[in-house]
Amino acid sequence: MNSLHLRSTGSALENNQRSFFDIVWGCFTTIFACVWVSAHPNVSPPVPPPPPKDASLWQHLRWRFFDKSIGLRRRLKVVLAAFIAPELIVGFAGRQLETAWYFSRKYDISLTHGFFISMGGFVDNDRHPLVQSSDIDQHIDAIRHISEEEILDRSQGDAFSKTVALLQALWFVVQCLARLQQHLPLTELEVVTLAFASINAVNWLLWWSKPLDVRAPIRVGPTARAIEPSGREFVALDIEWGPHVKGKRSFVDKFYSLLGMSTQRDYFNDPAVPTFFFASYMDDAEKYSPLIAMLVAALFSAVHCAAWRSHFLSVAEMWLWRVSSLLLGVVPMIVLLVYSDGVTWTFTWIAYGYKTALIIYALGSALYIPARAVLIVLPLIALRDLSDAAYLDVDWNKYLPHV
Repeated sequence: MNSLHLRSTGSALENNQRSFFDIVWGCFTTIFACVWVSAHPNVSPPVPPPPPKDASLWQHLRWRFFDKSIGLRRRLKVVLAAFIAPELIVGFAGRQLETAWYFSRKYDISLTHGFFISMGGFVDNDRHPLVQSSDIDQHIDAIRHISEEEILDRSQGDAFSKTVALLQALWFVVQCLARLQQHLPLTELEVVTLAFASINAVNWLLWWSKPLDVRAPIRVGPTARAIEPSGREFVALDIEWGPHVKGKRSFVDKFYSLLGMSTQRDYFNDPAVPTFFFASYMDDAEKYSPLIAMLVAALFSAVHCAAWRSHFLSVAEMWLWRVSSLLLGVVPMIVLLVYSDGVTWTFTWIAYGYKTALIIYALGSALYIPARAVLIVLPLIALRDLSDAAYLDVDWNKYLPHV
């Protein structure tokens, strides 16, 4: 065995060598920073009141570990989506940024105020989110009196924590680029981590002004007058087709919401907006977010394809990696083009019809999800036999000026 080889449980023998633990720990911590710290969920529903003292033990346990954790469960949904399909979360962040910009310009408020409206942060006295244009017009004076500092006080993260997480990802990218410049190989796990770091750097920038993990909304006035939504309202596409269950959002509607579409509007009477809701003004919003999502999907695929000629432990693993890497870019582009006209980037997916669109999205999911699973499992399997060169660390002395 080559003397440069390090045991998986051992420590580095020289300064320019790293251990198995260094490789795995660096990748896992970076992925965690990418998918957890960057997740900015909408305002969660209020926690139900605790059960009475004479309630059963099961009721107390359910309230403490399930009902009370509703905010955490919402964040886990965003994290899971960001781990499986990070380009969809970038598209979601882009849509919220566009609507926040629109609110900021129209009502002369800060970008943070615009995000807070889009995430269901302002409610009336009946705890109905103010996301329709009629409601916002009615309460805009009260909204303007809420300072940006008061909104940010409800955020569980600040610019410092976001900067630390962003620097963690950027430092990992720098290390990978340095390894390539010094002709040192990247493990498959490092390639996957590099893809996450590249995409979530975009995600952090899109959501930079969005408050993080807000647990309670801000009440800004009396109950909004009851006005039926119209085509000129801020809605998540009030299109009346597809499965519709009053009082409960169907699985199909939740799936469409993740893609940036929605088929029902009952949630305006709920105490919180859905997890992937974004207030949308159909004439002006979403001009660029589909394009951003498409470019990010291409970037995510390209980073994986960069390992096209890497050393794989078997021919089967090599072709699984190659085919899955291509699917990461092809499938999202097809799905995005289905509901975008490719020129103005506005919604045209309804022209395909409900059944046709559903079939296309179902087929896309059937191809995309296995491809993501392959690219999650293969890097872990490849750790069973790393090459000697993979344990060599970057020689940073080469970049220091010599006297």
